[in-house]
Amino acid sequence: MVALGTRFRIRSGILQETREVIVATPPGYDQGKGKFPVLYVLDGGQNLLTTVSASRALAAAGRMPSVIVVAIINTERDRDFTPKLVRTSEPPPELSAVGGADAFLGFVGTELIPAVDAKYRTQPMRTIIGHSLGGLVAMHALATRPSLFRGYLTLEPSLWWDARAPVQLVLDSLRARPRAVGRLVAVEGTSDDGWKPDWVALGKVAPAHFRTSFIHVENESHENLPYRGIYEGLASLFADYMPAMRHDLSRATLAALEEQYAGISRDFGYNVNPPLSAFLNIANREANQRRFASARRALALADSLYPGSADTRSFRSGVEGAAAEASRSGLKPVESTVQFKPSTKAEAAAFLGKWDAVVNVDPGTPMKGDAVFYQRGDTLMLGFTARGVAIDGGDLIEPPTPVRVEGTSIVWDRENAGGGRAVTWAHLTSDGKIVGEEKMTGGRELPSGFTPPRVTIEMTRR
Repeated sequence: MVALGTRFRIRSGILQETREVIVATPPGYDQGKGKFPVLYVLDGGQNLLTTVSASRALAAAGRMPSVIVVAIINTERDRDFTPKLVRTSEPPPELSAVGGADAFLGFVGTELIPAVDAKYRTQPMRTIIGHSLGGLVAMHALATRPSLFRGYLTLEPSLWWDARAPVQLVLDSLRARPRAVGRLVAVEGTSDDGWKPDWVALGKVAPAHFRTSFIHVENESHENLPYRGIYEGLASLFADYMPAMRHDLSRATLAALEEQYAGISRDFGYNVNPPLSAFLNIANREANQRRFASARRALALADSLYPGSADTRSFRSGVEGAAAEASRSGLKPVESTVQFKPSTKAEAAAFLGKWDAVVNVDPGTPMKGDAVFYQRGDTLMLGFTARGVAIDGGDLIEPPTPVRVEGTSIVWDRENAGGGRAVTWAHLTSDGKIVGEEKMTGGRELPSGFTPPRVTIEMTRR
C-alpha cells in the first residue's frame, strides 16, 4: 500500500477535542528546500486521494504549482460546516448538531494553519476545497475570515442553508473590500443549491483582482462530483499558471511574460517566477527573426532567475552562432514583406466576418482553424486560431496581422517560428470561398535537395 501522507493530531482548545489531519507533500519535497502553496481539503478522509492525484497530475504538466495537501478528517461534520442561523430558526431535521462554523474556522485559522506552517515549508497561497456543506463553510470563511485563504474551490456548496443567508454575507463582504485579492471556482451540476442562482450577482460585486470562474458539469451526481470537480476546479483555479504564450503567440514577449507573472505573484502573495522554458522559447523565437538583442535580454533574465542552467548556456551558444553568421552575411532582422496599403470598409466588405479554415500541408496532416477578418481604422486585420496544435493539445492563437486588399485578392504574412515569414496570397472564388497558398521567405537557407511542403488554405464563411 502506498502512503499518501503523514497523519498527525492536534489538540484544539477552541473545539475542545483532538483533530486529525493527513499531510501529503509533493514529490521531491524531502530532497529540496523550496516552499509550496497549500490546499486545505475538507471531508479529508474522502477527498484526499482525488486531490493529491489531481494536483500532482496538473503540476507535472506545468498547469499548477506543486502543492502541499492538508486533508482535515471529520469529527462532527454537521456542526463544523454550518454557520449559526440568522434568517431561519430551525435547522433541517436530518442534521444533528449545527452552528459551529465560526469555531471550526477559529481552529483552522489559529491552531491548524500555524501548526502546518511551523512543520512544513509553506507559501502564503492557501486554498480551501469544500463539497456540499464543506463548500458552505468555505464560503463562510470567505465572508467572515478572508485572510485565511486566497483560493476557494467549491463543489455544489450548500448555499441553501438558512434561506441563502450565506450568499448575502459573501456579497456584502466582497462589496466592502474593493481591493480584495483572491480566486473562487464553483463547480456545479444541475442543482440550484449552490452559486448558480446568484452567480451574476457575485460577478457584479467581485473586486477587480478577485477572479471568479463557474464550471458546469453534466451527467454527474452530487455525491460523485468531487472526482471530476476537483481536477477541473484546480485546473481553472490555476488556469493562468502556464505561460500564456503556449496558447497565444502575441504573448510571446518578455513584457507580456513579466506582466502575467506579476499578476500571479500578486494573487499568490509571493514571488512566482516564469519557468525557464518560457525565456528560452522567447530567445529562440527572437533569434529566429534575427532580433538578437532581444534574444540576449531573454537569456540574461533566464540567467538571473536560474543561474548555472546548462540549457541556457546551450541556447546562448546557438544565439551567438546565429548572430555571428547573420553579421558575416549582412542579414538584418526579418521584417514584413507585405507593403501596407489602406483599405476602406467597402473594399474589405467581402472578407469581413468569421470563417472556418482548413490548412492543407502536402505532405502532412490538414489543420483546422478559425479565422476572423475585421476592420481596424484603415486596415483590414486577420485573427487566426489553429485548433489543437498547441504544445498541450489546445488551440493556438496567432498574433493579429494586417491584410493588403487588391480587389478580390488579399495577401498577408506572419512570423514563422522556425525563422523568416510565412506569406499567404489568397483570393475570393466564385462560390464565396477564400483560397490561397502560403510560402516561406527570409528564413534560413534550406538544405540542398530539400523540397518544402506545399501549404494551401481554404476558408468557408460561417
